[in-house]
Amino acid sequence: MNITKYIVLTFLLLAGAAAFAKRTVEVSPDSLGALNFAIIGDTLEAGGRIDSNTVYILRRNAVYKTVGEIRNPGFNLTIRAEEGNGARPIIQPAVVTGGISVRPFTALGNLTLEGLYITSIDDLGTYINRIIRAQADSLRIILRDCWFDGTGQSVLRFDNVGGKAYMENCIASHIGRTFVPNNGRIVDFRTNGDSLIVRNNTIFNVTQRLMRVTSGRAVRYAEFSNNTIVNVAQLLTDFEECFEAKFVDNLVVNGVFEGTARGGEQVDLVLLTRENASLLNVNENDQSIEITNNWFYTTPDVEEVWADSLTAVPFYDSNLVTISGIDSLSLIAPPFTFTGTVRFKNPPPLPQNVVVGMIFDQLFADNLDNGSAPNWNFTSSPFFRVIDASLPFPWELPFDFSYSPTDGPATASTTGGQLGDPRWELEDFSIVTGLEELSERQPMVLFPNPTRDIFKVVMRENRILRRLEVMDARGIAIYTRLGKDFDPVVDISSFKSGIYFVSATDRSGRTYVQRLIKN
Repeated sequence: MNITKYIVLTFLLLAGAAAFAKRTVEVSPDSLGALNFAIIGDTLEAGGRIDSNTVYILRRNAVYKTVGEIRNPGFNLTIRAEEGNGARPIIQPAVVTGGISVRPFTALGNLTLEGLYITSIDDLGTYINRIIRAQADSLRIILRDCWFDGTGQSVLRFDNVGGKAYMENCIASHIGRTFVPNNGRIVDFRTNGDSLIVRNNTIFNVTQRLMRVTSGRAVRYAEFSNNTIVNVAQLLTDFEECFEAKFVDNLVVNGVFEGTARGGEQVDLVLLTRENASLLNVNENDQSIEITNNWFYTTPDVEEVWADSLTAVPFYDSNLVTISGIDSLSLIAPPFTFTGTVRFKNPPPLPQNVVVGMIFDQLFADNLDNGSAPNWNFTSSPFFRVIDASLPFPWELPFDFSYSPTDGPATASTTGGQLGDPRWELEDFSIVTGLEELSERQPMVLFPNPTRDIFKVVMRENRILRRLEVMDARGIAIYTRLGKDFDPVVDISSFKSGIYFVSATDRSGRTYVQRLIKN
């Protein structure tokens, strides 16, 4: 059995065993620190546990304020949302006497979190550096269907050897502070780790990278598969010295939005040293990576910030070519790599001032621990609305990362299905058939549509366009027009019959997309 199958099977067996827990405790959110005290209260005077397999159940549509780290020295800890409908329970650190707050979790035993919303920004808006810090050897961290939103450094950090992490069907957002750009990671290994599996997740607004391994350390196995990844500033992911790596079926938009201001590549790998190979009990000559069927796209607003001085960074570094055995020209072409436009239904906006500020700090700041970039806009985050007492229940994720089934990423995965997080249902975007449909909800119309030869772009309120693109069904631009006052009539008589997409950007930077049928 190879290492990949062994690791995945181990996670499944352990997860199955957890499902047979004999004791559950329903935790009421009615008091400050209720979750802390429920867990502490199950510890006997001699240090033992009432039941080492207890599962703590949190109510939906509820807020749990923690009054210190939730710790589990020597015992397994499972916390999950109650069954049924309703919003994820919110876990947020509270500021206690003396103005102190601490991170939500310090894992000293195996930890499983399911169906929760967790932030490490306290109830006064102060950043705490991590959501989970694992500080014992060979810990197993399982994260399912959670939303991790807002932290100064990382969702999960391993300080001890042999750590294993499995993250599935989660959302991670606003990771790192934009004015401290050299932090901000999903998972951070500070020493040699065992394995990391990041599968079927949606990740957006990250200041540095998805995975970080301290220089000179290594991980046996790391996998990123079927993730939707949007707005990562410096380096998409760096496998470092990883014995077996996998980056497959991911949909990446603005993977390194600082571009060549930082340098480097989107996906990086370091050759495994003999010393680390021996610590991992592997042969360094057997190091491998599977990297295929990934889609990359940089949005026009980011490219406009780059202007003439910056460009996109390479997709992959030279070590990937060496270890994969695939030549560089093949590696940057289908089926290994796809590029083209992606039009999410309602993605989180990336304000140009954030992009400009982070690039400026990268190029000119004297100290990257104290930059000047404006921070993420948290007004749509549940924790922010808890702080200002405006959160409605049940609350919902305010963004939608679905895209049209006629888009290229809809059929570009290794299985012939959609790329990215499969939980986002593909949307069949409506066709505009007449000028009467021009409204507040439909700010742009293509008329006539369908057409045989020409069409006109009509904008509500006479918005002035500065960029117009026509893309084929794969999302590849086949016609581009730039300028301040260009003619909005486009001749496509030479195009083949089929479905196209028209993308128009106005002078304020807003982009509108409509489907066009060519008869």
